[in-house]
Amino acid sequence: LSSQYADLPHGARFSDTVARVDIPFRGNWLLRVDTPFHRWLDSNRPGMSSVQGLGNLSTVLGWRAYNTPEYAFFIGAASTFPTASDNALGSGKYTVGPLIATGRFLPQWESFLFGVFQHSISAGGDPSRSDISFTQANIQVNTIWAERWWSTVQGAWQVNWEQKATSSMTFEVELGRNLVDRWGMYLRPGVGIWGNDVPYDWNVEVGTRYMFKSF
Repeated sequence: LSSQYADLPHGARFSDTVARVDIPFRGNWLLRVDTPFHRWLDSNRPGMSSVQGLGNLSTVLGWRAYNTPEYAFFIGAASTFPTASDNALGSGKYTVGPLIATGRFLPQWESFLFGVFQHSISAGGDPSRSDISFTQANIQVNTIWAERWWSTVQGAWQVNWEQKATSSMTFEVELGRNLVDRWGMYLRPGVGIWGNDVPYDWNVEVGTRYMFKSF
């Protein structure tokens, strides 16, 4: 469960709360479901300065194709569904696309290096809404500190192919702590680095996690 506040370009603001469930099954398979609730405010927009409600439901289904104590490789498919309760809170489109992730243990830093590549295209939905062709690549380093603390540093690069291949980049840092048993909490601020289509100027996210055993 996480909640995020973002300061958007042109003075708009956005907050969302996301309930995420990761379900590992059959040893090397994973199903992820995200259910978001959004709140959007823009005092510069006449007639509708704010709106809130359900966003687009998203899923990931994938398979861990290779795994050793030092390296893992994951392939899957990511989809979104036009479940938003208001047009301003969703794309109005079904999307689908490949997702590839790798993880490598860095023993000298007691850290994990992760890379994630995802491409999404629209596949039906409201014909009056803009088509989607979007690529995102993430690189992050996760470090465990003193057993109960962890940190994450992440850079995310986005390309919007429907808007003349405009690119943008964001940078986020997460600090978290295990509290009770497998429950933990975290704080994750971020900032937009470049791009006219950057997702946000700055944001801050807080959340809780339940740590399942490695599967």
